This record gives sequence, structure tokens and C-alpha cells, in this order.
Amino acid sequence: MIKEYIVKKVLEGAFEGAKKLLKESGRRVLSTRDDIENSIDYHMKEVESWSSEVSFNDLQKTRHTADVYVDLDLYVQPRRLHLHPSEAEQSVPFKNILDTVKDHLILLGQPGAGKTTSMKQLCHLILHDSDFQADRFNFPILIRFRDLNSIKKPDERGLIINKISNILELETDLPATSKQRKIGEPGLKTKEKLVTTFLNDLHVLLVLDGFDELAPTKHRLVAVDEIRNLARQLINSTMIITSRTGEFVYSIDKATSFEFCPLKREQVTSFAFKWLGNKQQARDFTTKVYRSPFADTTMRPLTLAHLCAIYERIGKIPEKPKTIYKKVISLLLEEWDQQRSVVRESRYAHFEVDRKFEFLCQLAYVLTAVYHSTTFSKDDLLAVYYKIYQDYGLLKSEASQVVSEIETHTGLLLQSGYERFEFAHKSLQEYLTAEYLVRLPSIPTDRDTLSALPNELAIAIAISSKPSEYFSTLVINRLLNLQLPKTFFKAFLERVLLEKPDFNTSNKVAIALVALYSKYVDIALINPETNRVWLHSEDLSDEFEEIFELILRRSSLGIIQSNYDKDYEYRRRNGQIMLCMKKRSSRPQSGEMAGIINSLPRTLYVNSAFLESQSAPS
Repeated sequence: MIKEYIVKKVLEGAFEGAKKLLKESGRRVLSTRDDIENSIDYHMKEVESWSSEVSFNDLQKTRHTADVYVDLDLYVQPRRLHLHPSEAEQSVPFKNILDTVKDHLILLGQPGAGKTTSMKQLCHLILHDSDFQADRFNFPILIRFRDLNSIKKPDERGLIINKISNILELETDLPATSKQRKIGEPGLKTKEKLVTTFLNDLHVLLVLDGFDELAPTKHRLVAVDEIRNLARQLINSTMIITSRTGEFVYSIDKATSFEFCPLKREQVTSFAFKWLGNKQQARDFTTKVYRSPFADTTMRPLTLAHLCAIYERIGKIPEKPKTIYKKVISLLLEEWDQQRSVVRESRYAHFEVDRKFEFLCQLAYVLTAVYHSTTFSKDDLLAVYYKIYQDYGLLKSEASQVVSEIETHTGLLLQSGYERFEFAHKSLQEYLTAEYLVRLPSIPTDRDTLSALPNELAIAIAISSKPSEYFSTLVINRLLNLQLPKTFFKAFLERVLLEKPDFNTSNKVAIALVALYSKYVDIALINPETNRVWLHSEDLSDEFEEIFELILRRSSLGIIQSNYDKDYEYRRRNGQIMLCMKKRSSRPQSGEMAGIINSLPRTLYVNSAFLESQSAPS
């Protein structure tokens, strides 16, 4: 694996330098040059195997990294430090980062942002492209922080140094542990100097991947201390540390921090084509995704890759958006870590994954219903925390720590600027809010609350265990009794169409929909001078008709014919005739539908052709 000229020139020089260094300390290298050469060769094969493929559970087969990798961009400042939204426009291509920055690098990113895959691509290029950074790196050395969790008691500045020493098979007669050292013996500091001198002579790229996967607090303190020392001492070699954004808040001299940007649309298109290998399929995939309510989840390579893998398996994206919401939430909350055998222990008792999910649902609901925003300040976040923390057995004083853990463990909530936060994806904030809504004892009654939740209510209908019942109750017992803006109806109806709820054959659904349409006509289309429908106003009749088609294939509206009489008719711009129907106030009501009919408005607006196709109840 290692080229002959590296073995002869670089390795030999490094080996002689190591022997000289130890000789000055009265110690010696026990390994031979061949031992070290064989160890490096063995490590390169490991790095080659690791870097060559991308794999996860939804894949039919592993993919070669080079075949699916898309060039990513990096924010020149981590997002948590952004003081103004304009700073998000300042980015550099990852492929150019080693040409423009000679310091060591700290690469941050949210879960699934492409940190590890980018390191795989980088190592792959160094190993296989003779022209790539040839004057800077001879080969990469990889340390995955998760592999260090098994070390029970890391020695002072010995976690990373000892791992590198083991990779190189640099055996010496230095004391192995502090217990074996005698006063005045060189010990670990000499070993640290030996390793860094060796690395400088070898001109390597030292990749320290996944700092956030290093679990024990003591391990992290030791690792950060070593990283600081390595950053100062490595002159001819370069170190790259990757971590989830919220987990690495340390300042490291001689290291520059960047953060991975979300994917742009052209990058999504390129990714889909590379993954699917067919322009027509890639075009079909991206078209369907961007028409869906979960299009924003494609900003992360991880979720985009899973969507591509699902499309590849079944030839389409799932019909119901709720399937994707649940998949992405599960992926970020737990599944992705499970697939990679990463364990993240909560610092708070009884605040495991399921409780974090419930906490996020309530947090999303309050922020959406009260603050009406997808971005919020630190003060907003703390105010909501103080309202709900007791429901989860948390302490008031631990607000910042809890939020930090949720950010780093799940990636669903993130710091998007200085003291500014947001949910990772707007569609997931909507889904989490809907999850909270359907778990409430009843649908909220407050007008301001409901008017702020058109998308979330539509999703709540779709994910409810009884979508028809939820929809009917929402419309008849809530929306008909409130004066909501027409913008609410537009957003609500469009989202219901996208969510595709599984309505049953109940008459309640069809009648509730007619009542909802009639409510919309009264609000948006009635000319106040004539008290009749004003056709020049904005009309959502087409959106309603689409939902009619979904529901009324199986439902009968004959009951409306039994309780309403025609008042007048009008012609829509598409030529369809609509009927204005007035309730027969003298007709007594009884039976199962009595409560619904009695709660309906005096005036209904119904498509004539549709109504005439219905048979009156016997």
C-alpha cells in the first residue's frame, strides 16, 4: 500500500530521528523499521476499507464513496457564532479547504451533515490520487473517537498519543503507565514528543473523526488537552477533527473551525443522479421530493441518502408524508447511532430517547402556537423550558444543559446563530407540533392558537388514529365557530392534500368538508354589497374539489338534500355550476347525524354536478 519511495526516504528518516530522540533520554525504540512499515501498511488497508464504502440499513448494497460523494460547502464561521443572517452566505467549498487553510481544521456539523463521509472521500483521494495534496501528505492516519470508549482509565495526555503509537507500532522501553514511572523518568511526555516528531517526519493527515462519539467526560477532557498539544507541535502534518456542532465548543490554537452547510438544490440534484445512476429517475425523484412537504429534509446528506435508497428499492417515495417524518425523526433520534453502535448516555435520569421526543413535541407546539416562528431567541427557548420542564422531571436551573444535550444527541434542534435557535427542518417542527396536538385530551379551542397551526392541524389529521373523526370534530366543533382568515384555509387545505389522510366512508367527513368550503366562501368570496358569491375574488374551489374527489368517492351527501333547499346558483370560471343551499329550519332532526346537521351553518355551497350524483338516503 505505501509507495516504495516513502518507505525508503520518509520512513527511514523518521525512524532514525525517533531512535536519536530516545537515545538522548536514555531510552530506545524496540520496534524495527520493518515492524513500523508493516504496521503502517496494515493501517492503510484499514483506512482504505473504511473510506471506500458508504453503508446503512436502508441500502440494498454498499456504495463506493467516490461514486456517490457530492462536493459540500463549509460556513467560514460556525453557525452558533453568526451575529447576522448574512454571515450564512459566507462559505467555501470543502474540496478547496486544504488549499486555502494551512492550519489544522475543526469541521463541525449537525447529524448527517456529511462529516464522516467527507473524511472518507479525503482519505480516499490521498490514497488513490497521486496528484492530490502530494506535496503535503504521504498518507492518512485515522482515529475514530468511538473506538477509544473502551479504554477504562486514559492516562494524562495518553488517549490519542497511545492510539497513534499503537497504529505505528512504536514500541519503546518507556514506562507504559504512571504507576510504572519513577520520579525523574521521561514517561509520557517523551512518548508524546516521540510520536509528534515521528508524525512531522512522515507528513501525514491525522483524521480524528467523531469527537461527539467519545462518551466519558474524563476521556473528553484528556482528548481536548491532547488535541491542543498536537495542534501546537504538528508542523509538517495536519490534523482534522470532526464533531457534531454542539459537542465541540473548545478553542484550539493553530486550528480553524468551519461548519458544513446544508445542501443546495443543485447539490441535491447531483446527489440524486450519482446515487440513482439514471437521469430520468433522478429527475423523477427530485420532482416528487420538491413537491412534497418534507423537501427541506433533503438539505442533509444523511436523510437524502435514505430517501434515495428507499426510492431505489420501491421505485417511488412513500405516498404518505407521515412515513417520511417518522423515518427522519427515528433516524436522527436513535436509529443512526444504533446502526453505528454509538451510545449517547443522557446526563439526566429518565430523559431517554422517548422522553426527548415528547419534550421536543411540546417545545415545538409552544414555540409554534405562541411565538409563531421557526426561529427563536435564547430567551424564547428558556421561557418555554420554564413552562414545561416539570413535566419531564427536569430542573429549572438546567435549561441550557438540557437544550445542549437535545441539540447534540438528536440534531432536531440547533443553534443557528448567536443566541438564536431553530428546528433543523421546518417540516419536522410541524410534525412534532402535530404529534403533540393529537396527544392532547381535546383539540384546542382558542382562535389565535388554531389560526397559527394550519399546517400542523393538517398533519395531525393524517397521523391521528382516526383521521375522519379528527377532521370532522376539528371542522364542526372548532373551525365553523371561529372567524379565521382566508390565509388559514389556503394553507390548511393545501397541506391536507399533501398529507393524504386515510379518510373512511363516514358521511361526517363529506358533510364537514362541504361545511368547511361554505365557511370559506362566506369569509372570502361573498360580495358585501349583494350578499352573493363574488367571482372576482381569490377562489380555493379547485383545492376543495381535489379533496372532494378523495373523500366523496365513497361518501354520500344525500343527507344534505334532505335538509337543505336550493336558494340560487352561480357559475365558476371553469364552467361548473355551484348551488347555494339554505337549511330547512322547520325540519326536526333526530338520529346519529342530528348533532352534526344542527351544528351546520344555515348556508352551504355545493357543486351541482356532484350533489346531483348523490342518492338521497332511504
